[in-house]
Amino acid sequence: MTFSKSIQSELLKLKYPPIIWMVCFIIAIALAIVFSAHLIDINRAVTLGASPWIRLNGAVEATFSIFIGVPFIILLVSSAVHVEHQNNGFKQLYTLPKNRELFLLYKLFAILLILVLTILMLIVGQIVSGYVLNIIFPETEFSYYSIPIFSMIKSYCYTSISFLGVIGVQFFLSIRFKGFLLPTSIGIIAYIIGLILSSINNWMSTYFPYSFSAVARNREMVDTSALNIDQSAYLNIVEIRSIALLIVFILLCLLTERNKNI
Repeated sequence: MTFSKSIQSELLKLKYPPIIWMVCFIIAIALAIVFSAHLIDINRAVTLGASPWIRLNGAVEATFSIFIGVPFIILLVSSAVHVEHQNNGFKQLYTLPKNRELFLLYKLFAILLILVLTILMLIVGQIVSGYVLNIIFPETEFSYYSIPIFSMIKSYCYTSISFLGVIGVQFFLSIRFKGFLLPTSIGIIAYIIGLILSSINNWMSTYFPYSFSAVARNREMVDTSALNIDQSAYLNIVEIRSIALLIVFILLCLLTERNKNI
């Protein structure tokens, strides 16, 4: 089976109502929160003389990365792996002559692809929201300014990188434990701890993966001034740790799978 067909097969496994509805809900709730904030107080939401797209993108990205993204990833990874546990997919995997570890990488790649597609749909959604706001409030001048699409994509790339550590940890937990509830519960508890650490500007938030998306970049909602994070770096220390954690936990998954006594 080729790489493209393997990924297509993994995506077909994940194409079932809970995951589809979850993706739609996450996008809708992130856009609804920011859109409602604009409706409630448009004067504070938009700055005169500045591109409203930048303010809108910052608000949606901050809402997604700090409050919504991590719980979404926890549920997405747990659901994606639970499908295999529930349907005895891993047991069938052991009967195949191919490298078992390779199929885990296909599963991980499919999860990352769903995250990327979700973010792309979120960007499209916020562009549509901007034009709708322009119709309701012409003084916002969304139609006057050009859409900073490359700036939007760049900011969400950094957001995606900050999610990688959580993806690695949750993927390992979901592979290690067969049930859906246990890895999800651990993830949600860790998310709450991470949110508290980031909100109080604690130095531990720069080492705790469930805080990375809140503190990696300055998003105004969280004060990171005391954490000494270089915001001008191409990849700052928090993002490097996020990538490193993904690699470490994926290697643990592969090593655990290889050492299984079948």
